[in-house]
Amino acid sequence: MAIVIGFGYGLLKDAASWAVRRFGRPDPAKVVAIRRRWKQEIETHRHPADPFRLQLGTNIIIRDISRMDLYPKVNPVRRGISPWFKVEYKDTYHRGIEVILRVEGMRRDSPKGRWRVADINEESQFNGWVIGRIPFERIREIDWDGDENYTVPHIYCAFTGWRKEPYEEVVVMAKHGESEDLSFFTEVTDYRSAWRGLLTKRSRWWRIVNRFRKGPTTKEE
Repeated sequence: MAIVIGFGYGLLKDAASWAVRRFGRPDPAKVVAIRRRWKQEIETHRHPADPFRLQLGTNIIIRDISRMDLYPKVNPVRRGISPWFKVEYKDTYHRGIEVILRVEGMRRDSPKGRWRVADINEESQFNGWVIGRIPFERIREIDWDGDENYTVPHIYCAFTGWRKEPYEEVVVMAKHGESEDLSFFTEVTDYRSAWRGLLTKRSRWWRIVNRFRKGPTTKEE
């Protein structure tokens, strides 16, 4: 009986330790040290003539540290985020680095409405830059030289965000200015809420279509 109780206590203790590691708040002093370390290291690798570029260019490879041996294989039928992918480096922010994921057409249905992703057959009102934000504390290591496949920086991250992604948030930004030297970005909306706006619009449209398909309803006398 004592053995069973001791074994059960050991399992609970291990589970509690795992929960603290997985969900517990890290030591703030350690977080500050990690942020300072990576910010300083990235600053030293900026391009001397262009602070918005790294020395090897703007492209970087983001890799999942827990699945690093799956690189450089590509599995087109894999569900979820890939264990590695190429993105464009944008800049640092106060908590980490920003990367450019894609450009989406954006629009809103009224002057005071929320911005959403434009549908395929809709005219966009501006091009939104989809930006992923990776906090410094999710960066585990950076190989600045790359390898024989991609001679660009490889950034190894912990994919512990939403849906096992490396980002703490994904936002849509508008780019202002014609010249690259004088251009700047402003945040417009959260990307997930912009996608929900598109899905809501589509669901309303399908309800209208189905209503017309069924035809007018009449009561039998």
